[in-house]
Amino acid sequence: MSLDDVPESVMEPYRASDDIEEPDLDLLVGQVTAAAGIAGASVRGLDALEAPKAPRTAADDIEAELKGHGPVAGREYNVPREERERAKAAIESALTLQMRGENAKALKLLTEALSLDPNLINDHYFASIAASVTGLDGNGALRVIIDKGQRSSFVKTAEQTKKQQRKEKHLTEARQNDWNAVGFELFIYFLIMMFGPIFLVLVIAQSLGGLFGDYTGNSAFMATLPPEIVNFTTIAAIPLVLGGLTAAIGSVVGLFIQGGFIHLISVGVLGGKGTFPNMLTLMLRVYNRWIPILYLLIYVTIAVLFISQGSIVVLCLVLPIVVINFYLLFQVVGRIGQAYDYGTAMGCIAVILSSFVLALISVLIGVLTGQTLNQALSAALGLT
Repeated sequence: MSLDDVPESVMEPYRASDDIEEPDLDLLVGQVTAAAGIAGASVRGLDALEAPKAPRTAADDIEAELKGHGPVAGREYNVPREERERAKAAIESALTLQMRGENAKALKLLTEALSLDPNLINDHYFASIAASVTGLDGNGALRVIIDKGQRSSFVKTAEQTKKQQRKEKHLTEARQNDWNAVGFELFIYFLIMMFGPIFLVLVIAQSLGGLFGDYTGNSAFMATLPPEIVNFTTIAAIPLVLGGLTAAIGSVVGLFIQGGFIHLISVGVLGGKGTFPNMLTLMLRVYNRWIPILYLLIYVTIAVLFISQGSIVVLCLVLPIVVINFYLLFQVVGRIGQAYDYGTAMGCIAVILSSFVLALISVLIGVLTGQTLNQALSAALGLT
């Protein structure tokens, strides 16, 4: 159809006149299309009316869904080179994360890549990675990336799966440290806590003996010394060994008591996942490595203290002892966090809470013991 075929009655109002300088083409086309019975045409679409469409298929439905939520498959988009490069880097990072089992993070990077470069909707390499990440094929994988609801659901499920896998892996590794591992480390710890105090007493005794060695013939000076110091330099072997055994047994009992409270607090209060033997094993390994070094530094410090008679040089040895003590505490807290898979900060909280509970129990025991002794003494003296 051309303008020459339009009826005269339609064209008459638009003939050139003094009142109308040029025809209103939009109004003209509207009247022309109305007269011709053509609905929805435009100036440029008069010569290109759509042919009847083929019946819709399942692929067409998927394509319509993708078109409504994101890039259209088969269409080419004009994307700057910088954004294409960024999208490519995001795809490679997503592939790396997928190989490490981080599917939730990988999906987020794929979504970022597609938003940077919509042409990836037609890229087979992108589609293959999307299929590996989502576990779906073809348009199903693309639909998860494009649709916000499905993407959020997938990320949530993937993160839960990752946490569950990490939990199972952690518990599997934790169960490898059973009571046999605890027994081995505990034997070494017992020996350290037994012989450490014994050698400490011997070092002090020898240092005192060397200090007072020049005055042993001076009976007047020796008489001024407290008997405890004089007897300390000649301490017998049996009391020394018994003292070491007592110190070692007390250390082991204290370790189990505090460790038990740490385990109960970690599992019952802080939500940690772990086993008591694994936690004890990790703690004992730290103690068995660093406590001997601490004892050695203490021995040297005491010897230097007596030899130098209180020289400031001793401070050079005291400082490493303080630093190692703090480092030892930090290592123990870190091992507790590792044992229950909740991090160093939560391990520190577990140690603080367990120490608070032990202190509270000690105070209660002291109060009850004091009241019991007071009542017994009052009854014996007839004051009640």
